[in-house]
Amino acid sequence: MKNLTAFLFVVGFFATINLAMSQTPQITVKPLNCLADGSGTQGICALSNIKRIEVEVTFDPKGNDSLKSLGETAINPTGTVPANYIVIRAVDNQIGANMPVKVGAYGAAQKDKKQIVYINLEILEEASVRQNKMQAFVDQTKTQDLASGAASQTVVDEATQKNAEIMSALEKMYVENRLGRFKLSAEYHSTQSGAWTGTVTSPEATVDVVNKGSGFTALQSP
Repeated sequence: MKNLTAFLFVVGFFATINLAMSQTPQITVKPLNCLADGSGTQGICALSNIKRIEVEVTFDPKGNDSLKSLGETAINPTGTVPANYIVIRAVDNQIGANMPVKVGAYGAAQKDKKQIVYINLEILEEASVRQNKMQAFVDQTKTQDLASGAASQTVVDEATQKNAEIMSALEKMYVENRLGRFKLSAEYHSTQSGAWTGTVTSPEATVDVVNKGSGFTALQSP
């Protein structure tokens, strides 16, 4: 009995050490390209509607070093969900609904045992609104170029035939974020075998997306 008691004590002792060494991870989100021109409400990050929102996501594994590197972790995955992934959310402050977003990582770093990933974020308008704006821009450009002599009728006709390809290219270039106040957050999910599993959510970062013009004006700027 003495030996069993000692064994249970040792098991509990090492369990306590492991708990102290590896705790629940933490994640934070911070917008980086807040406007400095006095736009928006004082104390709240104001962002241009015609620029991609630059976001810094910081992940502290809290000793769970076997977790996959944040720089190799999927962001807002579609289809088959991997073992480790991040979800970036933009919630409309007024109605409390998740807004459609487009995300893409553009860099990663590590500092003080914390992992950092830099993300471009777009808070998208409704798909039909976005498509209608792009189509109107294409049609207007064809009309203007034909009237000014910048394009011949042959070129305009070719552009009409290749409308789907033009729209697809515009979808990648055109940036016009939805206007309003939003709460940004990041979630980290892990079902990784042999590592910490669960979900952690960052504190919310409130931002105001303000009107700085049309995304098409920005596209035409040199």
